[in-house]
Amino acid sequence: MTDPELAMQSPDINLSDEQVALVRSLCERTLAARPELNAWLHRIEIRPGVSLPFLPIRCFRLLSVSRMDGLDATGWRSVRAFRSSGSTNDVRATHLLSEEGLASYKSAVAEGFLSTAKRFGIPRNTPIISLVPSADDWTDSSLSAMLSLWKESGLNVYFIDISSNPGALADFLSKQAWPELVLFGTSLHHLSIAQWHSTHHPGKPFIEADKLWCFDTGGTKGRTQHTKMDVLHAAFRTWVKPDCALFLLSEYGMCELSSQAYSLTSPHNGAFRCSHQLFSFALKADFSGLAHPQESGFLSFIDLRNVDSWPCIISEDLGYQVDASLQSFVLLGRAPDATLKGCSLNVRSHFRFDLAHTNENELASNKGVGKFIQQESELDGTDSRTRQSERRTLFSTNELLTQLNKDAWPASWMNDLKDSFLNWDSEVSAESLIAQSDLSGQSIAIVASANIPITWLFPAVHCWLMGSNNIQLFLPSIRQEDPLTELVRKQITALVAAFNNVCKRPFIQLQTARLFTTSEHKAFNKIVVFGSDETIKTINNAILKTVSLEQKPPTIIGLGHFQNKIRIEAHDELNIGAGPKTKSNESLTAKIIATHCARWLGRGCLTPLCIEVPSAWGRQKIQEFIAELFEFCKAEFATRITDAESKGIHSALHFAHRHNLAELNTVTHTCVNGIRILQSMRHGLVFVDTTCAQSKGNSNLTNAQIVEKLNAWAGCGWVNISRTSDNNYDGLDFSKLASENPAPGVWDIHQGQTWQKWLVS
Repeated sequence: MTDPELAMQSPDINLSDEQVALVRSLCERTLAARPELNAWLHRIEIRPGVSLPFLPIRCFRLLSVSRMDGLDATGWRSVRAFRSSGSTNDVRATHLLSEEGLASYKSAVAEGFLSTAKRFGIPRNTPIISLVPSADDWTDSSLSAMLSLWKESGLNVYFIDISSNPGALADFLSKQAWPELVLFGTSLHHLSIAQWHSTHHPGKPFIEADKLWCFDTGGTKGRTQHTKMDVLHAAFRTWVKPDCALFLLSEYGMCELSSQAYSLTSPHNGAFRCSHQLFSFALKADFSGLAHPQESGFLSFIDLRNVDSWPCIISEDLGYQVDASLQSFVLLGRAPDATLKGCSLNVRSHFRFDLAHTNENELASNKGVGKFIQQESELDGTDSRTRQSERRTLFSTNELLTQLNKDAWPASWMNDLKDSFLNWDSEVSAESLIAQSDLSGQSIAIVASANIPITWLFPAVHCWLMGSNNIQLFLPSIRQEDPLTELVRKQITALVAAFNNVCKRPFIQLQTARLFTTSEHKAFNKIVVFGSDETIKTINNAILKTVSLEQKPPTIIGLGHFQNKIRIEAHDELNIGAGPKTKSNESLTAKIIATHCARWLGRGCLTPLCIEVPSAWGRQKIQEFIAELFEFCKAEFATRITDAESKGIHSALHFAHRHNLAELNTVTHTCVNGIRILQSMRHGLVFVDTTCAQSKGNSNLTNAQIVEKLNAWAGCGWVNISRTSDNNYDGLDFSKLASENPAPGVWDIHQGQTWQKWLVS
């Protein structure tokens, strides 16, 4: 799709003077009711001499953006609230609409679909099967409202509930004989039907229409499951007869917008065309101005239908403008620091969520997790009792590295791996585990981390030495918002092969399913889960639902949200400018700390969130330390990113933290004095100096709330510089963070305990 000539075109937004005047009047009307929005606005020049105020989309989650809240001074009352999808623990975006706003929304959704229907030859009276529940069931969903308003507008919409019975669609269609049909649902709706179909009617079409238009929406943004487009399209084709004319389409919308966009072509290839009064373009990573056509940036929109809130929005999606018309864009995925969202989050709360094959081309198979479990006697013909009595030993790291496929392990990443092997050869520790055999005969499941390719390695070593039968290792799913997921998966796969080679048996068996919430989890004695707290909660709740009172559920070892800090003690007297130390017990240096910060590209629980310097350090020493540390980190990050890109991995890290930085700038401007931000645009690297932070008298946020935000934004190169609290500063308190070795060895503690204690407790 890339066209060098287009990339050189002016990125000016050619709105008419009347349209610019309308946008400004809508903004002024909302600002009159919500003056606090002024601090969040980014004024973007849309053409020479003409600027418009743009609002980051997360403001709909952080603030009240609509011009009314109940009854406002002008007499307008909100009559409808749309909210973004999310779990009960999430703060959800809210979009309030008045009668005027709801009428504008109704007109926009009808015009948008009818225009799309005309482009793809869909007759107006074609039956539309909605797998998305009606507005009566999802009361605050803008997607449900859209489909319900289609029905009110005279379109032929039928709502089919497949939450408890994925076969309900086939049952409904078996009683109808429609030659042309529209099917509309979220990705997880379609995946649920795909699983049902592969189980109950594999290879047998159940939709008899001559023409079928399939609209997929909602995606699986931010979730642990993500299905590639071609896999989902392949599933659709198995549902229809061979001569059916099948159109594979998508819809793009959000609760914060009143207008939508639909596929530019069929089959959908990531490109969308906007509705009549929606204009799309991309902003540069730092929000400084418009990106050129076909230059990637943050997708941004001007929605003339947003009459009750804000018409100019900067989204957290990455993409680019197809041409100079402002009517078409390509969606590349979510930004690395995007807020979790997507209509499929609603689906998640309604479904059993036992979809086993949403990552790879195995969608058509129906293998259950339990069916992968094999006794060692089945693996190599050796009697299992002989295997359990056979002595196991701790292999050397050199053996493992020799067996490792280097294609997936660039040089800098290999060095990160080697850093984790310090103090590996502890014969005393290994002999103790072998002698105790606490896991003898047990089957263990491990859900691997998506950020760091080695988190599973140390518990696997312990399981090996402690006599477990086998490990089923579940690879992290491919996530749109994480450009490095595929590299991490390749690295894990290579490391597992090396592990099995040195053990001389297939002790670890890889699985591509991400979540295993069916009754087949009973095959495991213990389940080790790396991931977010929400991932652990999801797995735990799903397992408990399928275990009867007389059954003993497997032990779940949940290693969720964890944040670490490096503490520089006063007696260390860090020597600015010193080179790296060679002994682990010597004082820290800026270069050593930079290596800790950049290891695994600053991702996940091993990355230090905070560097705490002594209270006695003066401002000059702190500034010198930060300046040197920042330069070392830039070099370390650059090496790792270059190595990743050499393996064909697309990096979107320069888009990381842009929305977080915009929020931090605004919050600290109004709430806190003294926070300084240093950053590297290229690498998404952010340092926040909080050592002089003092609350303002008019602050509506406490220091604890600021710290909570800084903690939540950790990972992928976000590091806070703090000072041990003293009487001279009203400092931000990071004292609750743990202080563990950021490059732990196999025998070190992880989140407060050794791996032996985690596995036997």
